[in-house]
Amino acid sequence: KTGLGSNLKLAVDGLSNLYILDPDNKQVVELSNIGGELGSISETDITGFNTPSALAVDASGNLFVADGSNLDEIAAGSTTIAPVSGIGISGATGLAVDASGAVYVSMTGGTIRIPNESGTLNQTDATTIAANVTAPTSVALDTQDNVYVSDGTALNVNATSASTSYDFGTQATPTGTTSQTFTLMD
Repeated sequence: KTGLGSNLKLAVDGLSNLYILDPDNKQVVELSNIGGELGSISETDITGFNTPSALAVDASGNLFVADGSNLDEIAAGSTTIAPVSGIGISGATGLAVDASGAVYVSMTGGTIRIPNESGTLNQTDATTIAANVTAPTSVALDTQDNVYVSDGTALNVNATSASTSYDFGTQATPTGTTSQTFTLMD
């Protein structure tokens, strides 16, 4: 794909479709069948965003995009952008979706988990994740729904698990001048 801007963000769904968030061109490019035969990849452009900054795909193939103060959803197989009602975000830098459909948003001031209650995201019941991370730059989940939040100020990655707490100490960076910490905490 040519003509893309800078600061691209990527997400892949369970069918090997690649989603490329292109903030400069205010679009998401979907490349379908990237795991298939060469030459059989199809492209779909999803346009109409204002200030897209992060994206994630859930287990059903629904795409979520942080767009300014909105969390938008594009249903699997669709190009229609639908703002999720009642969800307000600010300065989103990362999105992730867990197995239950809850959406995690790293944004200015912290990272929150917005639960999916009977198919509806409910920000009223949102909880703060990794409260000690004040400048989150991204969020990711593993298959056990452990949450990993990178901290742009402290230069570390915080991992949050419901049942385990570990401190892996400090590791030197490649330059040897700054240290980074990886901490797993409740």
